[in-house]
Amino acid sequence: MTASDVTFLLFGYRFHFSSERQLQDGIAKVLGPTFEREVVLDRHNRPDFFESESGTLVEVKTKGSAADLLRQVRRYAEFPQVKEIAVATTRMLHTSQLPAEINSKPVETVKLWTL
Repeated sequence: MTASDVTFLLFGYRFHFSSERQLQDGIAKVLGPTFEREVVLDRHNRPDFFESESGTLVEVKTKGSAADLLRQVRRYAEFPQVKEIAVATTRMLHTSQLPAEINSKPVETVKLWTL
């Protein structure tokens, strides 16, 4: 599944949660079993979801600055096994501050609908 597929899929759902972990649980149900949770890329980098077959990484954010998110996504984009990145966020600021590509890897963002 591509990053674009992920963002398109997640856009169609509404999520009810009180913590980022609960939101991740809901997203895990939508993405299905091919996306592993908390995959260790190295001792400092553990994205929320990763599908090793396609190289698609999914990061979920409910808070934090756009600058912090950008730094995190840039780190992930340095790993050769990461081919594409999808960011699922509840913050409009996050969707407008990320570039469409980092290290020649597509970056897609989706603003999630919440209840």
